[in-house]
Amino acid sequence: MGRLENKTAIVTGGAMGIGEGIVRRFAEEGAAVVIADMNLEAAEALAAELCGSGMKAQAQRIDITDLSQWKAAAAAVKEKYGRIDILVNNAGFANTGAPLETMDLERDWHKLININLNGTFYGFYTVLPIMAEQGGAAVGSASSDAAIIDMNGVCGYTAAKGAINALTRAAAVEYAARGIRVNAVCPAATMTPAVDKLLKSMPDVMDNMLKQCVIPRFGTPLDVANLVLFLASDEAAYVNGECVRVDGGYTLR
Repeated sequence: MGRLENKTAIVTGGAMGIGEGIVRRFAEEGAAVVIADMNLEAAEALAAELCGSGMKAQAQRIDITDLSQWKAAAAAVKEKYGRIDILVNNAGFANTGAPLETMDLERDWHKLININLNGTFYGFYTVLPIMAEQGGAAVGSASSDAAIIDMNGVCGYTAAKGAINALTRAAAVEYAARGIRVNAVCPAATMTPAVDKLLKSMPDVMDNMLKQCVIPRFGTPLDVANLVLFLASDEAAYVNGECVRVDGGYTLR
């Protein structure tokens, strides 16, 4: 306990799924966590639960594709807490996709790039300068195994997540001298309610993916959250520019 004591963290997409797991672990370790999510009602419910258990959390509605909302949210956090120690760009979007030549450009390319890549970049663009003034912080982003191995029918998602890995490395080099570490995590299929529902609608796909898992199960939000917690903590003080797989060996096949 206390690995993030006296630190302030922003977690986007923090109301549900992997983001909720990250929020809970951060709060358990002493951080004041800003649960930044489009679903304000769910974020407020989670914040109330955590605060009721003696932890520190607050809800903040944000559309990560809107730079003005990023600026407003970052300014509000800075005003309340005086600093931003940790940023986790977790919010993202995925769909079942389509072969490249039949892609719906709006759904299968522009939306995926806008949410996953632009939304992450806006977090960097807004929060990193604030962190640089402090002289020390940690940033983590949610990438994917799709950035590492080939997958059919998900060109937009793969491109966005691959770009997040490249952005992570570039920002890690640019901001290291100012005391900011920038890393990413690359999960495989993680059993959030949304992914569970999607895979159950495609049992053949689910069975095939499970057969590819070296550790014979899918990941959980806690599996990912524990890695993000480590990367955000001072225990990872010499870890920078990494895109760390948390997939049970799925990408080894």
